[in-house]
Amino acid sequence: MRKLGIIFATLLTIIILFLMIFSSVIFQEGNPIPVASGVFSITVLGQPIVQINDKPETYMVKASNRNGADAPFMDLKKQQGYVFKNRGIGPYYEGNDRYYRFEFRMVTRGYMVIEVHEMDYASYPLHF
Repeated sequence: MRKLGIIFATLLTIIILFLMIFSSVIFQEGNPIPVASGVFSITVLGQPIVQINDKPETYMVKASNRNGADAPFMDLKKQQGYVFKNRGIGPYYEGNDRYYRFEFRMVTRGYMVIEVHEMDYASYPLHF
């Protein structure tokens, strides 16, 4: 019984040390469960894109996609009726009298997160 207690205490110490050392990586997107679920869906289930958060609207894609890491995201937005634009200040989508800008960032070496931000149509200086 004493051996079991020592093994449990050792495992608990290793887990706590692991979390302390790698906490900045594990919690870089906040709650790690949606990110882990997204990685699982892409890797095991073979989905090209997974929405991991609603507010802000956040997607995950595999960074090593042959057509470009953002291709599944671009295709999804096109299917939803949005028009991709790029007018010098950076890429954005237009649809429903609104503009949506998006930010790409790497979560790990193999996965990218795309965060979508809605902008007010009237205040955006791109009316042509």
